Amino acid sequence: MTFRDWQQLSPAAAAREVHHRVRTRLAPGQQRAVVADLPDEAALADTFAQSDRGAPLGGVPYFLKDLFAVAGRPMFAGSTFLPEVRPAPPADGALVRRLRGTGAVLAGRTHLHEFAYGITGENPHYGDCEHPRFPGRTTGGSSSGSAAVVAAGIVPLALGSDTGGSVRLPAAFCGLFGFRGAPQEPLIADAFPLAPSYDTAGWFTATAADLATATAALLGGTAAGRPPVGCYLALPGLDPEVAAACAAAAARLAPPADALTRSALLAAFAPAVDLQHRGRGRGLGGAPRLGRPLSGALRPGRLAAPPAPAGPDRRPARGRAARHRRAPDRRAGFFPHLRFSGPARLPLCGAGQGG
Repeated sequence: MTFRDWQQLSPAAAAREVHHRVRTRLAPGQQRAVVADLPDEAALADTFAQSDRGAPLGGVPYFLKDLFAVAGRPMFAGSTFLPEVRPAPPADGALVRRLRGTGAVLAGRTHLHEFAYGITGENPHYGDCEHPRFPGRTTGGSSSGSAAVVAAGIVPLALGSDTGGSVRLPAAFCGLFGFRGAPQEPLIADAFPLAPSYDTAGWFTATAADLATATAALLGGTAAGRPPVGCYLALPGLDPEVAAACAAAAARLAPPADALTRSALLAAFAPAVDLQHRGRGRGLGGAPRLGRPLSGALRPGRLAAPPAPAGPDRRPARGRAARHRRAPDRRAGFFPHLRFSGPARLPLCGAGQGG
């Protein structure tokens, strides 16, 4: 269902539809892995009824990555203990306020790779987010739950964050349209941080038209105060029609890369391009299966064949503890504003970065 389809529903019908889709489009284990918070049907219907139907996104339901502030609701950011050291926010964050002004309806919140520090969507506390149409394969992360609810058709819009790929990667893995904002803008300023100078807000939709509508509603149509900078590099191996469309769009923003810049960038990107070409045919974009180290799947120059499923949930029966081993409390180095009193359990990510 598109934005327009949802806007035709009554508040009660819309709330009923959200609950029905969560129950029927996600297996019980995936409901726990994906959905962090879902109001009961009556409360959700009241929220729909309060939406400004004359606003651009009036009556459109969305799910929110659980690292944006919602007044009075504890934020976990994919962990189990964050509310113990960070009280529930007294007021909505900037992104939630902006969404309310557009008429969008907060239908629930989604889980993520713990503290957004990873790109696989695996979570040792709530479960690993699987691709709704390819069980056993990851949605990508860290905005894993948000990508899952749109890919499953539960809602037409979900909000995430992107530091090193956390909207772009799940959008690519799940066949969605994704938008990544700019760092240090108001919509991300009060979210739970990973790397504040790189963190951005972003969102997913299932159609290009809905993405354009959401982006215009959230950001407006005003021109930027400064001209775009940079250059356009066409990577080799694109289908001709894709290459032509990208070049036409890029021509409105930046000139083509000069010969020296093109040569340097192609040399730097060569391992990634090789990986993409080798990964074709292994799921969406070569998405690795859950339950295997990402470093093995994404080693430059090769894509290891995925192991056979090891059980009904397609995860290995053993080895989970090895991926989430006990370690000294190093999380304080990532989040200096928090204090920890004991050993921490660090999620391991073979790629070495999150976001």
